Amino acid sequence: MRAQTRIAVWAQDDSQAAIARRVLMASGKERSIPVLTAATFHEAEECHQDFIAEEKDFADWSDGSDQSGPGTAWGL
Repeated sequence: MRAQTRIAVWAQDDSQAAIARRVLMASGKERSIPVLTAATFHEAEECHQDFIAEEKDFADWSDGSDQSGPGTAWGL
């Protein structure tokens, strides 16, 4: 997987990293989602800024009905 498309938790400090590891362990995802040190954030190119708004085929997970989608804690 390319670095710019990988799934990970980027922690700002040791406290966030510890919390992330506990959540990942509780969800059984500790082997598949790494906890990394936050680095410089780069905005996506302008053509990608409204991607979600333009794509109408995505499920709405905001009500929490699908516990596997991004509406859950950290998208787990």
